[in-house]
Amino acid sequence: MKHSICITYLKDVDDCCRHWNYILKHYAQEEIYILGSAPWEAHILKEAKHIVSLDELPADQKVVVMAPQNGKYIQGEISLHDYKHEDNTIYVFGPDITNLTEDQLGEREVTKVYIPTDRSEFYSWVAAAITFYDIGVKNGRTST
Repeated sequence: MKHSICITYLKDVDDCCRHWNYILKHYAQEEIYILGSAPWEAHILKEAKHIVSLDELPADQKVVVMAPQNGKYIQGEISLHDYKHEDNTIYVFGPDITNLTEDQLGEREVTKVYIPTDRSEFYSWVAAAITFYDIGVKNGRTST
């Protein structure tokens, strides 16, 4: 299965890049996008494509926004437990401290998926690890 990832701009570049480096090295991605602009001078994220809204993502790929079920601006609608992963999908992970907004989504049609938990928030890299592990398990692999 081919998947891409879109990460929302990270304020604490050094700390977050260390976590994202681990995720991106262990879960193969087709493309990496950064929603917003940030100075990436090192790390695996320096090769990412910068976008301002999800409208700039390739039109031939499905976009899945990972959002809390009770998010402030955007709410996940489908449980990750019930979601069927498809080829050619870009998974979007919001910022660590706040949530994605409707403005950041643009006009793009998206599927909103949440991780079922009693926690109200996750670090974005934790949500990515859970999501990509779920892809592997549902496809008969525990690593992708």
